[in-house]
Amino acid sequence: MTVSLSNMISSINNASQANLATLTFDTSKFCVRVLDVLRKGGYIRGYRYEMSQEDRIKVTVQLKYTDKGSVIQELKRISSPGKRVYWSVRDIKPVKNGLGNLILSTSRGILYDTEAKLLGVGGEVLCYIR
Repeated sequence: MTVSLSNMISSINNASQANLATLTFDTSKFCVRVLDVLRKGGYIRGYRYEMSQEDRIKVTVQLKYTDKGSVIQELKRISSPGKRVYWSVRDIKPVKNGLGNLILSTSRGILYDTEAKLLGVGGEVLCYIR
């Protein structure tokens, strides 16, 4: 069974609150692209994935911590399968007074809000992180 984006977000939140160094789960290619964005933004140390014999992707995520605790203070899903949330480039505003980032699925790929605004594209608002 693969882990959806909502389950991946919950797993990362729970692991960061429990101060776990790594977590492992089966996931999809879409979630791996979201992990790319989280790594690029400095929210996780990195991840490693491998294909299993059943054509499943197994991911091991290394969480990032500072002296004050987890780098990820809050990771919350915005758009869900039952209620999709789409924003144009004009709708994109700073999150938590600029302390957080939105993660969007755009025609240019999975991007942070600042990148989407620079490229002039909107899309589905997946989640926010701070």
